[in-house]
Amino acid sequence: MPDALQTRLHTFLAKHWRENEADLLFCNKVGKPMVRNKVAVKLQDTLKNLGIERAALHAFRHMAASEMIENGVAPSVVQRQMRHSDSRITLQKYAHVIGDAQRRAVDSLAGRVLELTR
Repeated sequence: MPDALQTRLHTFLAKHWRENEADLLFCNKVGKPMVRNKVAVKLQDTLKNLGIERAALHAFRHMAASEMIENGVAPSVVQRQMRHSDSRITLQKYAHVIGDAQRRAVDSLAGRVLELTR
């Protein structure tokens, strides 16, 4: 777990966590598991208040994988993080991100090579 996430989680636990029967990290007001539909509605309200277009919870998973690939994380590592059974699934789902990253890498390399030849 990244240090920044650990710090935020500790802060959350200190301020908001309530003991509950199931020992859940996140629960509703009566200590039961949160209902997915209610979480989704709250997400849409939050996005609207922030002026961000609607997005499903799955969009955050897609964003995380895309960001990892965009930042040079090996597809095999992204595959394990996303728990895809095969790296081919990862490559198929995120080929557009890989293609964009490859174009930028080639452009960057060309710029550096051309700079050296001046």
